[in-house]
Amino acid sequence: MKHSITLTFVTPTVLLRHVLCASSLLLLLAGCSPCAFDLDPTITAPICQSTPSPFSPLTDEERETSWGKEFIIADSFLAENDLYRAISSYKRAHFLQPTETRVVEIEYQLIYAYFLGQKYEEVVKEFEKSSLIQVPATFPPFRNLLIMLYESYLATCNIYRARIMETLLKEFDAGLLENLQLSHALVDGNICEIKEHLPCHPSVAYMYNCYEKKALSPRRAQILNAVLPGMGYYYTGQKKTALTSFLLNGLFIAATVELFRNGYPVAGVLTASLEFGWYFGGINGAGLSAKYYNDKLYSSSMQEAMLTENLFPVLLLQKSF
Repeated sequence: MKHSITLTFVTPTVLLRHVLCASSLLLLLAGCSPCAFDLDPTITAPICQSTPSPFSPLTDEERETSWGKEFIIADSFLAENDLYRAISSYKRAHFLQPTETRVVEIEYQLIYAYFLGQKYEEVVKEFEKSSLIQVPATFPPFRNLLIMLYESYLATCNIYRARIMETLLKEFDAGLLENLQLSHALVDGNICEIKEHLPCHPSVAYMYNCYEKKALSPRRAQILNAVLPGMGYYYTGQKKTALTSFLLNGLFIAATVELFRNGYPVAGVLTASLEFGWYFGGINGAGLSAKYYNDKLYSSSMQEAMLTENLFPVLLLQKSF
């Protein structure tokens, strides 16, 4: 019995049909992933200068004590934003056993210095071993203390204690809690939550509307690049990349077709596989290019809005008492 082996090669027409089917499948899969192009903003909090001390000045007798001298030095370093030396001096003042009233004040200033330096774990650690746990709502910087603890617990992923602080903030100042929640929504790019707060924040609403008008569609960029390689990049403003993508895809397609026509199917399959990589990579790259544009546009717009309405937590700290 004779056995025969038949080799079947893909014609250019069939190859093009496969490319179109594969690209349609890719776009369908992309459509099934709504989180593929979520915002990934980069919003940086401003460097905040320390605020005046909320406590009464030291008496002449207190200024002459060893702890009083360290306290004065620490306040001076804090005023200059020399946080490392301020923290060291506050700790020395605390070790030298000041009066009970001043102990609480030193502990607060120490936590405040850690917070300005974004040392959130140290804020939590120092608070939980301090006398500040028992301070009443009449404590002069009580509002600031709630802000610092809420932010520090969130930053250290202590959600349970952050919720406790949230409850206290709601009872103490519901508007302040709303500002903090909007601040986090803006930094995280949480569009659904942002829209809930827009009616109460006209500056944020205006900047967000400007962003929506100028934002690009990653899905449209993908579709355009699938229809004509390079068009998706052109849509996102990447003109040089668009030209490069168009030329490379055109050259590989032309080479693949010529190789099949001239009887070199193996080489044709090789160039076709390379073209698949360029083609599908271009579709994904065009979508990412639109996402990158949106991230930059959102970050710059929302940072300006947050500065205008003082929505950064460090800017929400009271400067007078």
